[in-house]
Amino acid sequence: MPVYVGFSFALYALASEISSRRAGNLAVLAFALYPSYIRNAFNPSTEYPAAACLVAVVYLSILAIRRPSYALSAALGLFLGALALVRPNSLGLAIVAPAYLFFRTRRPGSAAVSLLVSALLISAWLWKAHNLAGRFVMINDSNAQNFFFSNNPYTPLYNTCPNNPVEWEVPPQLTEMEQAIANRPPCLQQTMYRQIALGHILSRPDLFLLRTFNRFRAYFCFPIHRGDPLVRYFHAAAWHRWLGIGITIVELCFYWPIMILAIIFCFNLRSFGTETHSVVAVMGVAAIYAFPCWLTCSQPRYNFPVVPLFAVLAFALLDSWLDRPWSEVLEPIMSSDGRRRAMLLTLAFFLYIQIEWIAIVTSELRLRGPSLPSRGW
Repeated sequence: MPVYVGFSFALYALASEISSRRAGNLAVLAFALYPSYIRNAFNPSTEYPAAACLVAVVYLSILAIRRPSYALSAALGLFLGALALVRPNSLGLAIVAPAYLFFRTRRPGSAAVSLLVSALLISAWLWKAHNLAGRFVMINDSNAQNFFFSNNPYTPLYNTCPNNPVEWEVPPQLTEMEQAIANRPPCLQQTMYRQIALGHILSRPDLFLLRTFNRFRAYFCFPIHRGDPLVRYFHAAAWHRWLGIGITIVELCFYWPIMILAIIFCFNLRSFGTETHSVVAVMGVAAIYAFPCWLTCSQPRYNFPVVPLFAVLAFALLDSWLDRPWSEVLEPIMSSDGRRRAMLLTLAFFLYIQIEWIAIVTSELRLRGPSLPSRGW
């Protein structure tokens, strides 16, 4: 509950800072009804802490640029460090965010404070992890293993995550390779995982680019719901299926409009009063957080922490539509053929990803029977 409340306050503050209080209220209302964000509000996973930290990082970055202070920089560093410990794939933000803060403010002290606070928090855990494991551990041991599993000669190109809805038989060569690595000391396992993955990437960069493109597409799909935990009240398998389908449809009523409106917002940025650096902070944080997923493991539920950032832009667009004619809001694309074509191409690509995912999910439903897929793409 404290994490959910903190997330809601941070989301309201960010949307209000970028647009208006009305946009902030609409954003908080939407995520109070959004199926995935209801489910994970009481599910002990890293999704909500990561989402809360991401929104707070963007909000504090914008404040630290507009009203520089050491207190804001320290708070930014605190959330950057916490985010890196919750999701190590966001470690890059602990470096890029202070650098961007310095670039925008030219205040080395503010940037140094945020960097040092996050470094102290991360270093405290590294010291503790070293005492527990007796060796250096870069936050956890999962990242190198995921990197190996997603970039080796034997994992199918379409497999974007160890848990994949498309059934596939693990090749014996991959099983033997994993067993050989598992028999080595833990300190050598991480090195071997990285060496094998990097060796395969360098030998076949074309396959790596294709895998990365597949992971990028998977990242922007929508999650499939199974009606969990409501299914415990329904004992018939048919109820499970239809409940899951119903919740997934409600999910789409939130996810698709948010993403479409966010895309439209970005291509019409100059018609809003929003400062460019605020949108750069929103999109930059979302991209830096997601980028490691495109290199290692990716599935639809991994976009959970970044959807609220896109929602801030979406509700800023809606807020403008409530005050001004749509033709005035969309003036930048109406007056530029190139901008309009680029926006339509981006929207078409997003639509293609969704249709492709629906086709895969429905084909798996026919193959598996009444149960919805239980794993991510």
